[in-house]
Amino acid sequence: MFDFNKLFRKKEPEANKEESKADEVKKEEPVPLNLSVHVMPKRFLDAASHAKNSKNAGLIILASGIFLLIALGAGGYYYFYIMKPGSPVEPRPEPVVTEENPAAEATTGAAEQEEEAAQIKDAKNTYAAFRNKITSLGSAADYDALVKSQAEGQFLADWSGVKDKALALSQSDQDSFIEYIKTCQPKISEIENLLGGVRDANGKITLTVTSSSFAVSADLMKANGEWKIVSEQGYKCLDESGVPAALAEWIDKKASGVLPESGEQLVPAKDSDADGLTDTEETLIGTDSEKGDSDADDYSDLSELKNLYNPAGTGKLADNPNIKAYANQNFSYNLYYPAKWNIEKVTGGDTIIFRSPDNQFLQVLVQPNANKEEIEAWYNSQFENATTTPAVMEKADADGKTLWRAVKSPDNLTLYLTNLAKEYIYVLSYSPGEGKILEYPNIYQTMIDSFQIGT
Repeated sequence: MFDFNKLFRKKEPEANKEESKADEVKKEEPVPLNLSVHVMPKRFLDAASHAKNSKNAGLIILASGIFLLIALGAGGYYYFYIMKPGSPVEPRPEPVVTEENPAAEATTGAAEQEEEAAQIKDAKNTYAAFRNKITSLGSAADYDALVKSQAEGQFLADWSGVKDKALALSQSDQDSFIEYIKTCQPKISEIENLLGGVRDANGKITLTVTSSSFAVSADLMKANGEWKIVSEQGYKCLDESGVPAALAEWIDKKASGVLPESGEQLVPAKDSDADGLTDTEETLIGTDSEKGDSDADDYSDLSELKNLYNPAGTGKLADNPNIKAYANQNFSYNLYYPAKWNIEKVTGGDTIIFRSPDNQFLQVLVQPNANKEEIEAWYNSQFENATTTPAVMEKADADGKTLWRAVKSPDNLTLYLTNLAKEYIYVLSYSPGEGKILEYPNIYQTMIDSFQIGT
């Protein structure tokens, strides 16, 4: 035990040390010290504990204040920079909920079926009316007007390819043409109530009827709100001998006629696929003599050629490498001719001959129209012994403006035309040569169809 008395006791000399030690030994009981020990009162001990607790509470309050400041700052940023008070608030789109409604779907399907049935009925009525009107026609011109008003597509293109020849027929041949049209079987009265129809995804209505003796079909499409006939198949039309003949074939035979100066019958050339183009013509323009539609574009080779399109491929007829354009600078005309044919210019330049390798040729002759007559008046003055005046043909541009007017000779091998200025008479002719075989009747017609004055 520590002796506090040593702190205040004087240090004794060495001589007295032994003596002091002896005295210490004799002392058995400690001498009480007059020392006071002070202890901190209890209330101050409790106060210290309370101070520690107060310090912890202060830290909590401080942390809470910092958190509150951060929250207020974040809220202010969102309010002023994200929400942008004062800007219009776009409504949140409502989620689209698709509900299946079998009853509504069934109603829609029924409505579509009713609409299809109504369209088929309208198409049948239109087609029946067209076929019935044919029975009351009086001329090729009447048939032309009917086709123009109610046909489109392939049907109109096929007729356009032969109409000029049909309209140029004599009156007696036009009467025969109407009788030929009326012989086509079956009659509409026989099939009208039997026609069935279907509509495809493009809106085309196909009408069909089949029996043991015939199978007829017709396609119709709407154009400008009206049903138009775009094609028909299966009818059989008979010539005067009772032999089935296609429309183009019948007209070509009538148009070939007889050469008036010799009385010799012209002979149609071979046509293996019966598409109206001779085999020689098909070889010349690069089409297949065994196929009526060589490029498989749903348009016959003949109709494409007649409308100045390329029957051997895509594009216009000018895109066919076997056809070339000829331009005459002296008399300002243009036309198409076979690229492999020779061009011969007669002295004076008013006559041009396009000669084939087999010595048939097409010719253009230009002569003055001294009295500036209309073409029919000029023709009658030149051929006073003619018993009839051929029908007048007209060529118009895309806007319907007439470019030239013409008449054809009775044998259909010569065309006489004049433009609106009536300055010249242009004579376009076809000479089949000594054999009298019509190898190039459609090439001749192409020359006429492509003939333009003043361009």
